[in-house]
Amino acid sequence: SAASGAVDRGALLLFTIVFVWQVPHFLAIAWVYRGDYAAAGYRVMTVAVPDGLRVARHVVAGCLLLIPVSLLPTFFGLVGAIYYVGTLIIGIMFLVFALELARLRDVPAARQLMLASLVYLPTLFVLMSLDKVAV
Repeated sequence: SAASGAVDRGALLLFTIVFVWQVPHFLAIAWVYRGDYAAAGYRVMTVAVPDGLRVARHVVAGCLLLIPVSLLPTFFGLVGAIYYVGTLIIGIMFLVFALELARLRDVPAARQLMLASLVYLPTLFVLMSLDKVAV
């Protein structure tokens, strides 16, 4: 948008990807640091619902939604098949970490999901840059 001066389809798709990605990313951070959030008096979901069931559902749902949302640039003709396959692979891997957090509901699993989220987004952007379709 900054380069073109307009909010186009590509900008909206990037916004949507980052918007959906931030849910599992933030909830993983909030799980790892929930003691700190509680001590500071913040009522994040990981503090308000300590059993982690609701957090697990939101994390898995966010990762499930992220897979088709991240594939949308391919269907709009903005990127090619390399992006599609690569993004599908990293999306499934991210989902595996989310399912592991849902199963274990502990800090090590949350930390792994947090790290996976930090790998996921830059990897997606690299794939997008390398496999963009000339418009």
